[in-house]
Amino acid sequence: MEDDDEDVPPGILPAGTGPDSEPSEVSSSMPSTQLSVPVESIDEFIKSTPIGHDIIIYTQLLATKNKLNNMVKASLAFTVSQPLMNIIMHDHVHVPNNIDLNVFAKKVINSAIKEELTQAHSKIKKAIRASFRDSDSSLETIYSLALNVITNTQLAAIPALCAWLALLCALFIKDISNGDPKYWNKVDEQLLEIRTKAGQDKDKIKCAFK
Repeated sequence: MEDDDEDVPPGILPAGTGPDSEPSEVSSSMPSTQLSVPVESIDEFIKSTPIGHDIIIYTQLLATKNKLNNMVKASLAFTVSQPLMNIIMHDHVHVPNNIDLNVFAKKVINSAIKEELTQAHSKIKKAIRASFRDSDSSLETIYSLALNVITNTQLAAIPALCAWLALLCALFIKDISNGDPKYWNKVDEQLLEIRTKAGQDKDKIKCAFK
């Protein structure tokens, strides 16, 4: 067995932190700067005593901690960019910071969302009804209906939206009274049936809409 000075890889520990050092000596002289274990020192590390292993590993952990702390300190704090702020102001996104704890605020927001959905449902159904009742309506195609529905929104008339509107029209035709308050429930049931039969397979869902 080599003497104690050779048990610990050179360049790893400062003076006074050898295998036989007392714990107090190790902690008092432990370096706070970056440390690393050279590849050529691996063999010497293996030959080191168990306490030598522990000291080297602990030293490396401290060095890693210092590096991580420096990275965190060097990183810039998050700031809201002007484009993002414009979107927030345009869409009137003013959600309280304590929304998870503010029961009243959460209730108000939920009510507002439900009201918006109700208004959206009403707008869509009126557009669908107009496309069937007026032979000269500008909403004679699914695409033109989609363009009407997304007016004053940030949506686009993509194929998925057109397919969804086609389904709504098909269900509307089956609604003889044209005023069934359960119309949207039927829509949800139809969509659920499609997803269930398709087994969440996207290709099968696309085929169902076709």
